[in-house]
Amino acid sequence: MKYLFILAVLIGSCKASNTSTSKGAPAPTESQDLLTEESRQIDDSMVKIEFKNRSGAQLSILNPMEKRVDLWSADGWTKVNILYCDCGAPPCPAPPTERPVGVDRNFTFSWDRQIENCLETDSGRITKKTDAPKGEYRVLYSFKDANESTNQLEARFTLE
Repeated sequence: MKYLFILAVLIGSCKASNTSTSKGAPAPTESQDLLTEESRQIDDSMVKIEFKNRSGAQLSILNPMEKRVDLWSADGWTKVNILYCDCGAPPCPAPPTERPVGVDRNFTFSWDRQIENCLETDSGRITKKTDAPKGEYRVLYSFKDANESTNQLEARFTLE
């Protein structure tokens, strides 16, 4: 009987300990804990980074069609120009303002390693594309978590 009582106390204290630990654990504060990098592919023509929602709740990528890519230089980070629509083309539909990413679902960033600018020519506006130079880059996305707080996702990569 004495052993049953001790066993019951031990089991009860283990359950209490587990319950308080799981409820008392702070939610991840780092955005990298909410969206984690799943895979990365960098070759001569493409950068593709896949992120997975590990937050336990739906997230929303803000302005998902805006590819915010920065290049590191001695002056700091400089935004690389990447256009949503080609210059001189018919108007593009407005991009979505948010893209939901469900629990354990993926969001993929892809970039063709091209820097894009609009040029005025005699025949109209055209898009001029140039290869991105070698260097250290980062991609940035803003996203909302389940509490509607805005977070920043950053992934760095090197083009050689």
